[in-house]
Amino acid sequence: MKTRQGFTIVELLIVIVIIAILAAITVVAFNGIKNRATLSSLQSEWSSSSKKVMLFAADNSGDAPLAVDDCPTPGTGNICLTSNGNTIYYESVATSGYGYKPIGNRSYALGVFGATQGYLKSPVTFVGSNEFLRTIDLAPLIDKYGLVKYQLSFDISSANIATKNTVTVYMQNGSDSKYGFLVGVPVTTATQHQVLTFTPTLNNASQTQSYLAFYGNYGTGNVPTVSNIEIQLAK
Repeated sequence: MKTRQGFTIVELLIVIVIIAILAAITVVAFNGIKNRATLSSLQSEWSSSSKKVMLFAADNSGDAPLAVDDCPTPGTGNICLTSNGNTIYYESVATSGYGYKPIGNRSYALGVFGATQGYLKSPVTFVGSNEFLRTIDLAPLIDKYGLVKYQLSFDISSANIATKNTVTVYMQNGSDSKYGFLVGVPVTTATQHQVLTFTPTLNNASQTQSYLAFYGNYGTGNVPTVSNIEIQLAK
């Protein structure tokens, strides 16, 4: 009677496939952990930089800086923010403007952009002057990372939903915009947290700005209020 020695080719192939699957799962898990660690680091740096902006505002009648890149000796109305390895992005939000009115004194959007992940947040509460609301510019983040998938979150409520109970979320810059996306979200008169994912399209490369906007249909009373806007790469 002959004794079987070793493995058949089929058995070896099965083992190889199993090892490949386990390796793929390990890589995916590692990449997920790495991405979360990167994002956590960016958010930590954002918090540190934001505190400096808020301290500046506290010392300047509640007004946030006009700019943060006037280094190393910032001029009047500016402060200097630096990063070790990342890029600091800052947008000064006016106390009033076309289509919006920020509430409170923390009128700015602040971003920390790394090599593979970026984090942009505005602590401002925006209320529409009518059913249209324009907020912060998303173009700098998309310029950095391209036409990939992003995760956008915000808190939103409406003044009146008797006629219309959805709001269109999109990007605009007057009649045009560098980038675009469009999605509708349900709203109530109570504040709700929304999380969206989108992949922007290139609308007009000659434009430089793409403001995040909210539209509740003119004449409906569906006037949006939006706060805590955050955006990052969706990975």
